[in-house]
Amino acid sequence: MTLEGVDHQLIHYQQKKHLNPEALRILPGGRAYLFVQFAGDTCVMITRAREWGWSRVGRAARCRVTVGCTGRP
Repeated sequence: MTLEGVDHQLIHYQQKKHLNPEALRILPGGRAYLFVQFAGDTCVMITRAREWGWSRVGRAARCRVTVGCTGRP
């Protein structure tokens, strides 16, 4: 699992410089973000890890989940 925190200053800089417009477009409203990346040997392992993590967050945070898997099914 990888965690990365991003604050509003970095988001503002990227908006100002027109960097990553598609990524910025999908962010939910807010001033700080925590990105969580799960890794595994297969897409099934990654999906299970994501579901485990999501079950811990529940409705406590405003979240947007994007799923991408580039490994084996």
